[in-house]
Amino acid sequence: MHMSLSEKECFYKHMGHAETINRDNYQCPAGIEETSIMGRILGNLDAGNYESLLLIGNIISRIQML
Repeated sequence: MHMSLSEKECFYKHMGHAETINRDNYQCPAGIEETSIMGRILGNLDAGNYESLLLIGNIISRIQML
């Protein structure tokens, strides 16, 4: 879920924990997210949907930001 910094800070305050607790305990680990995204892309490529190639750069950039 995409949230502004102020929304995230409000959420952390409401939940009573810091960003690191949220990231390390509640968010999907980067490896799992990467595997599921790449699996979807590769499945599309196997099915002949080559438009997925256009998305790879944006998705990889997003993964690297995690």
